Amino acid sequence: MKEKKVRAVEIQGEYGAVTVSERVLQKIWQRGDFRQERLRTLEGQRLAIRRRGRWNHYEGPDFREAELMLDGEKLEGDVEVHFYPQDWFLHGHDRDPGFDRVALHVCLFPPLNSKRPAVTSGGHWPPTLVLLDRLEQDLESYASEEALLALEKTEQLAALEVMLAARPEDRLAELRERAGRRWRQKAAFARQRLSRMEWDQACHLTALEVLGYRRNRAPMTALAGHYPPEEMRGRSAEELFSRMKGEWALTGLRPPNHPKRRLAQYLELLDKRPDWPQRLIEWGLEKRLHCRAGAETGVERRRGLSAARQVLAEDVLAGTVGGSRFDTLAVDAFLPLLAVKTGAELFAAWFHWWVGDMPDTLKDFLRQAEITGPGRPAANGWAQGGWQLLLESGL
Repeated sequence: MKEKKVRAVEIQGEYGAVTVSERVLQKIWQRGDFRQERLRTLEGQRLAIRRRGRWNHYEGPDFREAELMLDGEKLEGDVEVHFYPQDWFLHGHDRDPGFDRVALHVCLFPPLNSKRPAVTSGGHWPPTLVLLDRLEQDLESYASEEALLALEKTEQLAALEVMLAARPEDRLAELRERAGRRWRQKAAFARQRLSRMEWDQACHLTALEVLGYRRNRAPMTALAGHYPPEEMRGRSAEELFSRMKGEWALTGLRPPNHPKRRLAQYLELLDKRPDWPQRLIEWGLEKRLHCRAGAETGVERRRGLSAARQVLAEDVLAGTVGGSRFDTLAVDAFLPLLAVKTGAELFAAWFHWWVGDMPDTLKDFLRQAEITGPGRPAANGWAQGGWQLLLESGL
């Protein structure tokens, strides 16, 4: 059977054009990485997803054998995923009998006109679901994760050749500039989140997302929606884990990253520090977080950033989360949220912070590009700049 071609488009993001593979959208659907409560199709029908279907990597619809509920009635069939509704016709699906069993057309963007978004060769009009306003992250963040996955599978990187061709000082300047784009992107998303929910709930949701990391973010997000902090307290990790049975991605997962263990850590935090979001605000105003962006990372850490990190771990989080996931919480959740909430300038602290969950291949890339090494410790800013470089390369 012939393997299907993976298409990519250039989408204008908030901080420039982003090359996004169609595989990104397919993974969003496959993982259920979008808000699924009170779904409605473009045609106004109530939609509930029982089974998202089996991912088809060959010719034909993207997902086979999905099970849906449409206005309360069971609906089985295939699912096709596109960037734009008109892609259905551009790709010739309206003339291909292989798409006659499509039960749902999933698109990132809404249609540009009133024309029906899809029709099969047999004359059936499958309903359309638009995902844009249901995403939990901006599209640039999803695309960045796809770039990381590509990096993990790529041995020869054109990006590395480009970096090594530049002078050492130009490489550093380039990654600093790209890290700044990443920071503005994260702050913009934090601002959007805080515009639609209270501080405590935003902290609750974002912390659970990060604890779920890439593979289990969606069910963690769903749990945060089902159980506000005061309702989650006192429940067991087993109960919460069972609430999302069938939604967890567990294959090949390292024991420390098992969602049941991460849930237990978060429940311990809620028990020991029920006021942790308020403590976080106080911590965010600490003078020791007032770093200088152009200074050396080692100097800023000795100057006070190391002490601030210890306070965050012990006083705010009560020692409940450690290792690289602790630092990922700081850079992906706490510092962007705090920058928006308090108005403090926290980019430099974010840049000099310790690296969180970073793939070994990205560490190797930064070393080979002579970004990190003797006298220049690995820092979050270099990692984030590297991620942005890979994202913009369209990997």
